[in-house]
Amino acid sequence: MDTERVLADGFRVSEIVRLMVQTMRELGYVESAALLEKESHTPLQESGVLEFQAALLDGRWRTVHRLLPALRLSSPDHTKVPTTSAAVLQSLSCRL
Repeated sequence: MDTERVLADGFRVSEIVRLMVQTMRELGYVESAALLEKESHTPLQESGVLEFQAALLDGRWRTVHRLLPALRLSSPDHTKVPTTSAAVLQSLSCRL
């Protein structure tokens, strides 16, 4: 299945799969969600996001600082990205 294919409504198949996986997990269908991720080759979160999340939760601020630029933060209007990244980096510098 081509998960990057765009459907008639404008959504990518991967976006629909991720939404389905998230909903299935929230409803308690963890094994089914895992199977859908595996079969579709579409993880709910990219590995970089998972690594960032783990570092953040563990308080590994240097790792968080290193990984933040790779996350490619974006806002709908693409105007707040540099400001958001700068604010997070500034906050992290206080913890380093």
